[in-house]
Amino acid sequence: MYFVGVLWCFAGIAHVAERYFAVAIQRMVAVWDLPPAVAGATFMAGGSSAPELIAELIATFVADTNDVGTGTVVGSAVFNQLVIVGGAILASPGQRMTLDPRALIRDVGYYALTIVVLVLVFRDGQVDTAEAWTMLLLYIVYVFLCAVWTRIEKTILPASLGTEKPVIVELGYSSSVTMPWEMKPVEEEVELPETKADLEDVDLRDEPPTKSPKKAVGDGAVGGIEGGALAPRTRSRCYACIVRSVHFVEHTWAPPVSRTLGPLLTRDRFVLLFLASLLWLTVIVFLMMEWLEKCSCLIGLSPAVVGLTVGAIGTSLPDALVSFDVARRGEGTMAVATVFGSNIFDVLFALGLPWAISTAITGKPIIVQTSVLGSGIIAGAFVFTVVSCVTQRYVQTRLSGLVYISGYLLFFAYCFIHDYEVLGI
Repeated sequence: MYFVGVLWCFAGIAHVAERYFAVAIQRMVAVWDLPPAVAGATFMAGGSSAPELIAELIATFVADTNDVGTGTVVGSAVFNQLVIVGGAILASPGQRMTLDPRALIRDVGYYALTIVVLVLVFRDGQVDTAEAWTMLLLYIVYVFLCAVWTRIEKTILPASLGTEKPVIVELGYSSSVTMPWEMKPVEEEVELPETKADLEDVDLRDEPPTKSPKKAVGDGAVGGIEGGALAPRTRSRCYACIVRSVHFVEHTWAPPVSRTLGPLLTRDRFVLLFLASLLWLTVIVFLMMEWLEKCSCLIGLSPAVVGLTVGAIGTSLPDALVSFDVARRGEGTMAVATVFGSNIFDVLFALGLPWAISTAITGKPIIVQTSVLGSGIIAGAFVFTVVSCVTQRYVQTRLSGLVYISGYLLFFAYCFIHDYEVLGI
């Protein structure tokens, strides 16, 4: 039953975050007229990564240990880097994604600095006051950098680096992004014959093609089939089946949540809606963490590894669905930039803020168990992303997407095998 409860909590997080919390944040940004860059790096990033931040706050101040919370945040960064990027490539038209380096250079560069800081902070398995506040201050610097980036970009970046077409990246949920379960099916237009002579030339037999479809050529901007890939219609059906399953489980939360948050949404009480949604997310994440610890005891794994794998998948699922939807529309750069920005928030703010407050109050360092494994995987995934982009001239193919996802599966399996060996099972 604990496993079922954890899955139910995943659906609850998705339901509250997407339908209420994100709407409240978007209304606050619009009414307060915040600059898009600052809003993206603060409120929008908080909207997408709120479950990770709440998990770490609960783990630091409520739970006996912070293993599940820290594991969830670090594991979420690994999931974003490997599964979301890999899945976005496979969801792109023609399973081929062309990235704009000009739009990515800010977040990629600062994410590299973030990884260096994470490795240095985790090197001894504990986090002291100075390290925690350094992480938090670095995030404040990142917000300032987002605010002034337009002027910096025009000054230091050459015009030859990518296109100068602006790519609006909101680090979280965007009003322009339609959630997959809110999309209506697109009806294809069929051109009918105009004359009787044209009608006689129409072959009404519905026969399957005798030849296999040819491999798509060109830059992949238009859909095609790459060798061995699923046909677009088959992939769409698989995607729709997954979305319907998530949609069905998610709606089990609708009756209790809508009674409290629905009136605030209809009356446009966005500040109260923000606070009430935050309270709901806190309750759901608390239940998820409690049940994850029970699951770890039942299957004989440490709470840190369960948070690093299972907990991270549940909290990152809303981000994944949004990024896949964006990639299916051919906006791969936006999907990848969202991953980097979300990971910067996760590492520097979702970890830095609770740790800074806790170490300042207690004066004791924070003990972390996911230090070497988590930071090493994050660094390795980032290096692979940069190398593959540069060597392939910023074009990510189906093979790259499969490598990303295979890397996460290996990471997932290694976490379980390594933990069983450490525990002597």
